[in-house]
Amino acid sequence: MVKPLRVLTWNAGHLGQQQWAELRTWLRTASDQYDVIALQETHWQESTEFDVEGWHCISSASKGKAKAPKAKSKPTPDHNSSEQPGTQPQDQRVHDDKRADGVMILTAPHIPKATIRWSEHHKERVLEVVFQWKGARVHIVSVYQHVWTTSKTAQQNREDRSKCLASLSKAVRGVPQRDTLVVLGDFNSTLNTSVGVVGTCTPGSPQHRSAEDAHFQRLVQGHGLVALNTWSSGSGLTFHTATSESQIDYILVPKSLARGESKQSKPLTDFPLGRWKKGGHSPVEATKRMWARLTALDEDLANSTLSSADHETLARDLSMTMLKQCFNGMTDCNLRSVPQFAYQPQRGLSDALSRLSKHTREDLMDTLHEAGAPSDIQGLVASLHSNSRYTESYSENSQRS
Repeated sequence: MVKPLRVLTWNAGHLGQQQWAELRTWLRTASDQYDVIALQETHWQESTEFDVEGWHCISSASKGKAKAPKAKSKPTPDHNSSEQPGTQPQDQRVHDDKRADGVMILTAPHIPKATIRWSEHHKERVLEVVFQWKGARVHIVSVYQHVWTTSKTAQQNREDRSKCLASLSKAVRGVPQRDTLVVLGDFNSTLNTSVGVVGTCTPGSPQHRSAEDAHFQRLVQGHGLVALNTWSSGSGLTFHTATSESQIDYILVPKSLARGESKQSKPLTDFPLGRWKKGGHSPVEATKRMWARLTALDEDLANSTLSSADHETLARDLSMTMLKQCFNGMTDCNLRSVPQFAYQPQRGLSDALSRLSKHTREDLMDTLHEAGAPSDIQGLVASLHSNSRYTESYSENSQRS
């Protein structure tokens, strides 16, 4: 049995020097509990890659727009710092609403560093890290969605949030179905209960924000993802302030991987970091077993019955004939069920056109979201595209050949 993948996501709410020191100390033993840790809202100002306490760290960030410091409060450089370059947060200045935000993914010392690749789909907002784990290729996508803020107009808020979700959508679509995908982070949105997608452990989207949260809900449902931390008992709340509580942090995986132990995901109430803070985010953890995609084939093999061999010749015939037929049949059956066009024999051009239409529609809608097109225009285009039909056409040269 392959060892399960253990993941943790946490909005650190500013990874400054005090909290960074806490994190480094905790990382020394954290590999006993987790394989991957995703952090959001680091407030770092540069994208970087380095090792810390044996962990491999990848940070996606960008410099914010710093306010000019007042003459009386000019910062004094710290000449006594003993940290090595690249292993501590940069000196943080006061920023306006365009300050650096940042996401980070750390992989444990036992994750093969040579297999790690990463991509910034949306700088400081959507970071994907890919690595090999026990024979499987794993894609971890850390997300930090824009907060809806009064310092921007409603249109600006919608545009920023739509761009972030569009980047996430493209990242998810780019993951091969045979690979393992985990999407996690602070989405600044709340999901509503939905059969097979979102469990009952959710407070639901507040009325004043339902229209904005619906975009995130459609993305989760459209990509066939499941919110793991909405199925266990308890409130499931992940963000706390002096006056309110909400659920805005999630761990999402494809439906085919959302089984058993993974659905026991929930917020941690006794996390050792940042306890000195008042309020903030609770970390969310989950465990994923990598063999979930092979369950159906394993059951077929376990339920198969073969006659016992009573002498050597029969045993040889059994291995060369019956087993060959048995495995050929099961292999063909499983390949046909895999929704990848290249592996499905005897598929016609009409089926290919149908698949092309589906992907084209998704790209078209993402483009409209990025462009900030009004929702009624998006709905009209989606309706027209759904009612359109692709037709087969052959050139004269193609017909001759």
